[in-house]
Amino acid sequence: MPTPPAYFTNRDSELTALEQTYTSSRDRGGLAVLSGLGGVGKTAVALQWMHSAQERFTDGQFYADLAAGDDGEPAAPGAVLGGWLRALGVPAEAVPADLEQRAAWWRSLVADKAIGILLDNAWTAAQVRAVLPASPRSMVLVTARRQLASLRMDGAQLVFVPPLSTGDGVRLLDRTIGDDRVRSAETEAGRLVDLCGGLPIALSVMGARMASRPRYGVAQAVAELQHERDRLRILSREEEVSVSSVFDLSYNGLSAEARRTYRTLGMHPGREMSIETVLAATGLPPAVLDEHLDALLEAHLLEEVNVGRYRLHDLLRLHAGELAREEDSSAGRATVVLRVIESYIRSAEGACRLLTPHLRGADYSFTYPEVVGKEFEERAAALDWLEAECANMISCIRTAVDRRWWAAAWYLAYVMWPLFRYAGHHQERLVVDELAVRSAKELGDLEWEGRATRRLALLHNLRGQRAEADELLHRCFEVFSELGDDYGVANTRDAQSAIALAAGDDQRAVNFAEQARAGFAALGKERKAILSLLIIGQAKVASAATGEGIALLREAQRELARSREADPYNAARAELVLGEALVRGGDTAEAETWLTAGETAMQSIGSVEGKAFAHQVRADFHWSRGDAVAAEEHLAAAIRHFDYQGDAAADVLRRRLTDWRAQAESGPTGRA
Repeated sequence: MPTPPAYFTNRDSELTALEQTYTSSRDRGGLAVLSGLGGVGKTAVALQWMHSAQERFTDGQFYADLAAGDDGEPAAPGAVLGGWLRALGVPAEAVPADLEQRAAWWRSLVADKAIGILLDNAWTAAQVRAVLPASPRSMVLVTARRQLASLRMDGAQLVFVPPLSTGDGVRLLDRTIGDDRVRSAETEAGRLVDLCGGLPIALSVMGARMASRPRYGVAQAVAELQHERDRLRILSREEEVSVSSVFDLSYNGLSAEARRTYRTLGMHPGREMSIETVLAATGLPPAVLDEHLDALLEAHLLEEVNVGRYRLHDLLRLHAGELAREEDSSAGRATVVLRVIESYIRSAEGACRLLTPHLRGADYSFTYPEVVGKEFEERAAALDWLEAECANMISCIRTAVDRRWWAAAWYLAYVMWPLFRYAGHHQERLVVDELAVRSAKELGDLEWEGRATRRLALLHNLRGQRAEADELLHRCFEVFSELGDDYGVANTRDAQSAIALAAGDDQRAVNFAEQARAGFAALGKERKAILSLLIIGQAKVASAATGEGIALLREAQRELARSREADPYNAARAELVLGEALVRGGDTAEAETWLTAGETAMQSIGSVEGKAFAHQVRADFHWSRGDAVAAEEHLAAAIRHFDYQGDAAADVLRRRLTDWRAQAESGPTGRA
């Protein structure tokens, strides 16, 4: 039995599982299969347990490496049994040539013996079955890159060995290096563990590198691994301990078709992928793809994170990508990537039509029109999908920009709008909007530039950067005026009115909103004209023309209620805005009706921004009625929601909360 690794770290849950297998199987003998990604430390766990239990196996311990030899074939069970029989004193010339006879003699010799057996790097269940003892006092541990799930029929317990946690990885690095470099830079050490994917083999490579170079710091190691293209090369410099070589063993055991699918998955721009995306990338029939995915899952080259959703370990993703660059043509790789991007476009387009059917259309010519996306019947499902795929879509947009696929980049950014409308995500939206503006400029498409610039301006407004927003909208007005795009001009004035209102410039807000309303009305865009009326009403209330403003807001609310099914967000916003105005006007009884309606609607559609605004106006409502406790609770909730989005309104409300608390401490809070 080989010795366990010198710096074995944690693995308490896996060792406990092995101990439970042993103690619960004494009447028939224990059998456990440790499976997991190559380099994750399966053999280390098995050796650690075997050595800790050595005294239990008074009749000996047996070890065999079942990995493939130089000929590429897995170790033959007959050869393993022959070696064990000779170790038990059977003369070499007496060892039978027949596998079944060797297995029978082996079982007879160890019957009722207290033995421990480690079958390392098993390739097939047949290898394992051929050498299993019949002793109820035995314990057999099997390590395998594949799951070998069929051994469950032989009573095996399946123990999955995952990568190390960040904390355990840091401890392994610290013990391997042997000085204080890790302890003095724990945050960076955690980043190093993450870059190594928590794989002990990768951490051992970096630990040995640092141990041999006393001036090589953790920050330097992190900087070296930061670039994905270099990471695997750095972790595979030593032939004896090479991350790539470990992965290659699993890859080479696949069929040619499954290897192709593995390489295809490595071309996916994001970290997780849905079955719809994988189908689009491979172009395979579902039944054939299922076979390939099963093979990858069995080999621990792929992880199923949820039903129909998959992920490659970070280092495996790099490995698959490198193999794709080596084995697949540049044109073939480009086809895969564009099919993936257009699959996301199809799905996001469907979600956009369902969630924001009023959004102005745009034409995109699909290179692969046969590619399909996910279909949605419910609004909640569409919004959930946008949330789940946000990071992947941003990666796709970046990839499209890198490959100069400007139209694909712009259009995917455009149809992501419902996610930002309902869920905020201002930081992610900033990346998307800026890439959309760049893509439109590269295309030389002024209309697309104007649309993307308007969105970016409104985002700057939400982030409190109003000077930048004003400058961008000035550019929008120039673009749409040059194009003779009356809708674009009106839409720009609409955005300018919203920014003026947020800045407290009520008259300017009214002027811009009236221009927008007239422009929309002339084009027959009634819903947009009503939204401009909503801003006019808000500005009137803010400028102390409360009665006039409330009348306009009532009209806007009535009209937007008629289009609630197509635009539930603005229907709910109109109710909250009307309630807010009524609080200002002193009619808290009616205000409560509208606030409750708007708050309920925002909850039902899942709008983070809407819920934040609802808490804000509900706080004003309670404060006006002298309930400081409820007011502060709602204001604090609004701040949390705005903070989540990265909205500058959070800072404004924090100052208000501080003022309110000071007033509450000094005396009554009621207002007329």
